[in-house]
Amino acid sequence: MKRILIILLTHGLFVHMLNSQTLNQQIEEAYKSLDTLSCIENVKLSFRAEKEENHRKAIDTSLELILSRLKDKNIDSVQKQNIIDSLMRRYSSKSWIEEPCNEFTTEIGSGTPLYVLNLILDKHELSKKQICLQPDTSRIPFNLFYFDKRVNPKLYIFVESGYTYYSNFYFTFSKRIAKNAPKVFGRILQKKPTYLLGCYELDGMNTILYMLGNKIYVYRIAQMEEYELDDYIKKFYNSILRWNNVGSKNMNDCVPTTFAEADDYFDGNTAYGEYKTITEYQEDAGVKITRALYQKLLYEQFDAFIYNDPSALADPEVAREILNSGHLLHTHMPHNNGLFHADNLRSIRYYSNKVILRYRIGNYKLSAVDKNWWFFLLKGLK
Repeated sequence: MKRILIILLTHGLFVHMLNSQTLNQQIEEAYKSLDTLSCIENVKLSFRAEKEENHRKAIDTSLELILSRLKDKNIDSVQKQNIIDSLMRRYSSKSWIEEPCNEFTTEIGSGTPLYVLNLILDKHELSKKQICLQPDTSRIPFNLFYFDKRVNPKLYIFVESGYTYYSNFYFTFSKRIAKNAPKVFGRILQKKPTYLLGCYELDGMNTILYMLGNKIYVYRIAQMEEYELDDYIKKFYNSILRWNNVGSKNMNDCVPTTFAEADDYFDGNTAYGEYKTITEYQEDAGVKITRALYQKLLYEQFDAFIYNDPSALADPEVAREILNSGHLLHTHMPHNNGLFHADNLRSIRYYSNKVILRYRIGNYKLSAVDKNWWFFLLKGLK
């Protein structure tokens, strides 16, 4: 039998589940309180608010950059105003706000969604090193999934920390999860579940939950495995880490999200939105920066140094030392098409024939790590 040892790069946690009946009752109450018309309207407002914020930040950033460049130029006030007017036309509210919002309104009205209640970790219990699941109680606690008559997914709308984003494809960097997700939803919906549920904090985008009768089930999408919730917790609770959802699941904001995660890990108070500004994140583009400047940016925010020998992680004792020190392994890794991805190492799994590094976006074999991967050991905040 293949042996596996899991070492988690976080403090040990004692698992404590809510009584399943109590959790079921909370879920029932959340759905009884659901006003679908208000929910959809709030989702629209959330989407518009995000677009307005991005529009405002884009103008402010570009205007500041242009004015700094014109500071030493010998141009009169009329020329300067013409440049500013040109900028304002470039960032018209029509293309930045109205057109995306109209498109989103059309998409959200294209059918009747399934309302997917988000479950979250109880922060109070987490602070006592216990883990409880409970329904999200934020203003918009539901994601919206749309399916056609053959239960094929048509549209996914996620609401996370006040941000709304949508796609015709399941949000994930993992090709296996993306490929399996439609199959998993098809199998679940054929059972006619009472409710679909989500819990990003369990295992990222790899899990979808559902309630059938008086039982809650967890489906691991990549592995195509299904468990009752209690059995899943007993078997995989080690994968529930001390990572509060302080960023987002957008595809290109890995730098501010990863910085915000590390800040939260070290009990800092700099929010995800602030790190978007600090890292000069650009909407739909990400953070455009050289690797040398990325290292400088990281060092400005954290007490960090380069971890030169990631191959040493093949030794479980080395990982235990990092665990016991309270430090954090941060990685800057190649992704695709010449792009790079920033992430924090969640856990290391030791099998008889391989070592697996687990990140927010997926799992990687340690043997695949090469000189293009940069590892940093974060000791705390600056």
